[in-house]
Amino acid sequence: MRLLVLNANALVKLTISNILKFAEDTEAVFAGWNDGDFEELVRDTSFSAIMVSACKGYHGSYSIINNLINDGLSAKLIILAENSSWRSFMNTPGLDDIRFLSVPFSKRDFMDSLAPKKEPRKHNSEHNPFLDDFRNLIMKKDYVKMYNSISSLRKKILDNAERSLDQTVQYMDEILELSMKMINCIEPELQKHYKERFSFTEDVIKNPYHLSFALYDLFDEIYRQRCLQKRPQFSSLFNYIDKNIYKELTLSEAADACGVSQSYLSRELKSFFSLGFNTYVQIAKIVLAKKNFYYNDDKIIDVAFQLSYNEPSYFCKVFKKIEGVTPTFLKNEMLKYQSLCTAM
Repeated sequence: MRLLVLNANALVKLTISNILKFAEDTEAVFAGWNDGDFEELVRDTSFSAIMVSACKGYHGSYSIINNLINDGLSAKLIILAENSSWRSFMNTPGLDDIRFLSVPFSKRDFMDSLAPKKEPRKHNSEHNPFLDDFRNLIMKKDYVKMYNSISSLRKKILDNAERSLDQTVQYMDEILELSMKMINCIEPELQKHYKERFSFTEDVIKNPYHLSFALYDLFDEIYRQRCLQKRPQFSSLFNYIDKNIYKELTLSEAADACGVSQSYLSRELKSFFSLGFNTYVQIAKIVLAKKNFYYNDDKIIDVAFQLSYNEPSYFCKVFKKIEGVTPTFLKNEMLKYQSLCTAM
């Protein structure tokens, strides 16, 4: 077993090293918050457990632990603390698989902490057929892949809804609960706001276009919030995009809005979204175009000009690149669906 020990003071390091001298099948790697290879070590999947020492100070350890939880690593997490305040995590829904080790500790206590606290919970992936897909599309930090996967996820949801609509609504409620955890949303009022904004009602689930829009909006919000957890100054970036989406947006203006350089903005956006600024804006504009087609029945040329595409032919080129079909084709499909719904 490989154990990653983070934020440990000298006494903790010495104690663990002495214990592991007699454990042939277990090794520990020590790292600190400021170490150059910290991020690389945390992403290393060969570690069976990640121990975070809370003995050096609550705030530094809290940041580490919070990031590990956001990255879906709570099942590997062992919190090493001198008091019981950290055990509040045990009462947080979805985080009851976190393990704890009190300081000072014996060899037996230490080795016992490395064993999983309990059998992995089965209710998520076994019963909810969408949960793993949803989680993976967030954790891989690939915005384009996420966007391209919405159609297949939508199909799974629609197929399931045909068999049991009530059950599908329950599954989507679980998706929202997972979303709250992934953006570390624990404030009751904010949770209420998100659940009202992203409510997957029966009407939403039964309509393929409503469902696609709702899935995209939820994914986009989670990507943004997870980015803001580590780069809060990017709130200015998203505000700039939202307020100016109908205009021609530029990387230089976005960087100025954030108070950072263009190269820094591009690099950080790439690390959180795996795409560039222009691609993110293009996707946002195309989604808005589809909503205008569906809800307002706007003409293609009008939508192109509304979104500051001076050449409708270029708009159609970008649309096909992102959607795989022309706006004319998609708009006709929408009209067919709406006519079918009206006839029923």
